[in-house]
Amino acid sequence: MFCSTDPILIEIVQSKWEIIINYLPLTIALLAVCVSLYSNHIQRNHNKKSVKPLIKINRKDIPNEISITLMNCGLGPLLIKSFDISINNLVIFDNFNSLLRSSSVLMAARAEHAEEASYIISDTKPAGKWLASKDEMELLMYRSDSTDPVQKSLHDKILKTISGHEMIITYSDIYNMKPLEYKELI
Repeated sequence: MFCSTDPILIEIVQSKWEIIINYLPLTIALLAVCVSLYSNHIQRNHNKKSVKPLIKINRKDIPNEISITLMNCGLGPLLIKSFDISINNLVIFDNFNSLLRSSSVLMAARAEHAEEASYIISDTKPAGKWLASKDEMELLMYRSDSTDPVQKSLHDKILKTISGHEMIITYSDIYNMKPLEYKELI
């Protein structure tokens, strides 16, 4: 133990302890701020990694219905940056409406049987739209009476028009991180 009775030495030792005691709360506060900032950084990275949208295309082709829907199966909303329909890697359309209108055979059939053709529903411009998690967007829908030969013929012409094309969808999450691309053959 320290047993010196020298007053100068005692004063030096006391002043060092006073300095240490005075700076200790400041040091603890600075450490707490550093830990808090680091924890916040880790939490933000975790949040960005856990909010990942995932596109799934649902296609239905049964005798009385043709349907193509876009579904967000991931966590968090997705923003559709671009939607293109291509053939042989050449982008030609930005929606199904344009694709269906490009078919002269289909347009003639629609003009001849306008009432039956009115059951074709397609989203005009998917690009720029948000899709919430577990939400769907109808891209194309055609319902018909499978026993009616005119509607059956229109059903077959729609299938022939859209088959062989590829959908290219560029999308991102809410953090607008690097855009992801999804391709699927129709």
